[in-house]
Amino acid sequence: MLDLSRYEWNISASMLRWLSNASNLEHLDISECWMTVFDAEALSVALGALHNLRKLVLVETRIAGQFSTILKNVSRMLQHLDLQWNFFSSGEISTILSILPCQLEFLALDGNNIYGRIPEMLGNYTSLRHLSMFYTRITGEIPRTIGKLIHLEHLDLSINDITGEMPLNVGNLTNLEELYLSETNITGSIPESLGNVISLKYLNLLGNKITGEIPKTLGSLQNMLQLDLHGNFLTGQIPTTIARISNLCYLDVSENHLTGEIPTTIDRISNLSYLDVSNNYLTGEIPTTIGRISNLWYLDVSENNLIGEIPKTFGRLCNLWMLDLSLNNIIGELANLLDGLSNCPQGAALSYLSIADNNMSGSIPSNLELLAHLQELDLSSNSLQGHFRAMFQDYTNSKPCHDNNLQCAMGPMGSYRSKDKILITAKGSTYEYIIILSLVTSIDLSHNNLSGEIPNELMMLRDLHFLSLSNNHLTGTIPENIAVLTELFSLDLSMNNLTGTIPSNLSALNFLSHLNLSFNNLSGRIPTGNQFLTFDDPAIYAGNKDLCGWPLPECPSDEAQRGPLHARDDDDGNGSKLEKVLDYAFIAMGFIVGFWAYWGAMIMKKSIRIALFQMVDRIYDYVQLAVKFGR
Repeated sequence: MLDLSRYEWNISASMLRWLSNASNLEHLDISECWMTVFDAEALSVALGALHNLRKLVLVETRIAGQFSTILKNVSRMLQHLDLQWNFFSSGEISTILSILPCQLEFLALDGNNIYGRIPEMLGNYTSLRHLSMFYTRITGEIPRTIGKLIHLEHLDLSINDITGEMPLNVGNLTNLEELYLSETNITGSIPESLGNVISLKYLNLLGNKITGEIPKTLGSLQNMLQLDLHGNFLTGQIPTTIARISNLCYLDVSENHLTGEIPTTIDRISNLSYLDVSNNYLTGEIPTTIGRISNLWYLDVSENNLIGEIPKTFGRLCNLWMLDLSLNNIIGELANLLDGLSNCPQGAALSYLSIADNNMSGSIPSNLELLAHLQELDLSSNSLQGHFRAMFQDYTNSKPCHDNNLQCAMGPMGSYRSKDKILITAKGSTYEYIIILSLVTSIDLSHNNLSGEIPNELMMLRDLHFLSLSNNHLTGTIPENIAVLTELFSLDLSMNNLTGTIPSNLSALNFLSHLNLSFNNLSGRIPTGNQFLTFDDPAIYAGNKDLCGWPLPECPSDEAQRGPLHARDDDDGNGSKLEKVLDYAFIAMGFIVGFWAYWGAMIMKKSIRIALFQMVDRIYDYVQLAVKFGR
């Protein structure tokens, strides 16, 4: 065995010649030798002398040439060949297979410039246990001869331009544990025979064009750990037989055309930690039995036609990190969920909660403080009422803050969380006070029914990058101290009832690149200078009839300052012409005066005058000489 992987020095031609003498070598690894660019022919000569070589690993090497050149003399004893991620080399898959010995057990060609159709001869490699050609350029259909590879344990043909249907005899691969065919162009249905592959643990068919129903026979795959059918055209219902796969940890059937209800027996999958059925046409209520899956940390049922209330049993999901119920027809109150989570021994783990675009009612619960780890909360497009209060505090270091005053809001900040993006939205709510930690970098309260003035407490958020309060019923003025948000790069206050002037200190926000103040009742002059010089689109200020100044029409005071003469000239259409004539006249006069002032001073001085005349005399002589030669 010789392992030169990650060798930090150049592997010279003499080293390859020396390697030719290692006739007893069985295992050679020269992976990730970035200092060396191997010549395919020289490497082939060295490998040709290693008659006993059984394992060859050339992962992430820099080989210049064709794979067929490298492998043409490879040992007939070779069983393991790993050529992953060799960006310099290329080769046709049929040519490569024709060179390799049929007793090969491991073949990995991932991330290479391998092209062509998978040949029928693949069926001759009956000893293969591992075959992966992930992210190459292979095309065509999967050959039916693949059913002969009865010892195969791992098959990965993902991210290729494979067409056609999955072969029906894939069910013959009873030893297969991992099958990855994601992001190809496979069509047709999932073969019923796949239920015979009882050793299967990972099945990934995401991002294809698969149609038909999910086979009920998949329920026979008791060893399955991950089932990903995301992003296809599957129809029919989620088969209840899936609940038999008690070891399943990951189930994703999102972005299909599934109908019917979520199986109530889904709680039998006791180890399930990830469940995504979003973006389908599912109906009925969310099963209360989901609340019994104690290991669940990711649940997404969004973009369906689900009805009913949030099951109270969800309060038992203390490990739940992400819950997305958006874009359904769910009713009831959010308080039911939070009341249940209050019983979690270590506190609720929920970090992302979205119930947007439903029919939720009642008030925003005052016990949102229970969600101490919450990073994103979206309650938009519901029928929530009352005062909006959002508290994000480090309750491990301080007692809960219940006083509505700024001093309380400025209490200890959560130091155990990074500054992730936090989105807070609410519809049908009025708010008087907002208490938010300084880790907030993004707030979007747009397209709601919020009223009142913009609270000064928002100016606490010194790290705020994005602020949108558009499409509400806000009144009052834009706070003068908004300039303290020095990190702000997007501000949208459009479509409200804001009055007063645009604060001039907004121009001091050096990072502000997006601004929208349209359709309010703002008045006065638009600030000038700094960032406002870049806001040249009049649409930014449209719908404010009393705003003036660039890029809108000039303010009346500007026109008055131009004086009676200019006003009369504008009236008869000759003012602008007169200004242009005067401008050109002043430019010409300035040029004449400056020209003669300079040269007059030069001529008046005797030494300069003599030197000037001598230079003119020499130029005259050169001209005369050039004329003579020309003749």
